[in-house]
Amino acid sequence: MISNILNGIISLLFSLLEYSVTVLWDLTVKYGLNPYYSYSQFIKPNSSFISFYNLLFNNIYSNIIVTVIIFSSLYILIKNSFFAPIKFSNIIIKFFIALLIFYNSYDLGILFLKFSYVFYNYIYRLNNNWYSILNVNPVISSKIVSLFFISTFVMAISILFAILIFRQALIIFFVIVFPLISIFLIVPDTEKYVFKFIRIFFELSFFPFFTVIMLYTLTMFSYDPFLQIGIIYVAAIAPVYFMTEVFNLFRMSLYGMLSGIDFPSTALSPEGLLNSGSSLPGIIKEPESYYDPQKF
Repeated sequence: MISNILNGIISLLFSLLEYSVTVLWDLTVKYGLNPYYSYSQFIKPNSSFISFYNLLFNNIYSNIIVTVIIFSSLYILIKNSFFAPIKFSNIIIKFFIALLIFYNSYDLGILFLKFSYVFYNYIYRLNNNWYSILNVNPVISSKIVSLFFISTFVMAISILFAILIFRQALIIFFVIVFPLISIFLIVPDTEKYVFKFIRIFFELSFFPFFTVIMLYTLTMFSYDPFLQIGIIYVAAIAPVYFMTEVFNLFRMSLYGMLSGIDFPSTALSPEGLLNSGSSLPGIIKEPESYYDPQKF
């Protein structure tokens, strides 16, 4: 009697969790993987999101940048007149880059998104039906193990769905505050935070591309539901670490291409470039300890 009740409860839970897998996966495909929600809603010019961005930029951000420039100019004038002299070459470079990014922040962000969208859309269209690629019926004799298996499936898809939706929310946030972040270039010793912000946005733009590549392999392992669970976990979590390495690889490649130029190592970083003033190659003097053998 008791065993029959327990078996009935386990069967009911299994059915509910199996239905949850179907529902969660449908939501993930429709709202997480669909190119419209991943990219197009941010790119198309007539979306309400773009209208809201333009409203902020034209009515609020433009006033903020003017206010920052005025107060920064007054600060520089007072400090240069009554305190220590200021190296204006550094300030001009920072002002120029800050204004350049400020007025082109949206185009820069959309450029990242469009570039990633081309690759993402190609992989996404390779599969005609994303809704029916999961295998949630493994051959397991133990009902307890089956219940654990389906629960793991629910957890994996839930994590994937949450990360994809969270990424979309972050894209909206980053695009909206991008102009404000660029203003920080005018503030001393804040360059690294601005470029860190750009790096994070770059990674968010390309995140779904590496996710959809991993999920495409689900079609190749439809016979193994356990492997499918592992693939979903990897598709959700691995790109978070992989994209950081991609950016570092890009940065190191850039350093390698510029290694023939007589710049000190710090000048090759964005922060070093902004702090380098108007110095030119050959004029910059390297520290005496730069080639100290004891440091290598």
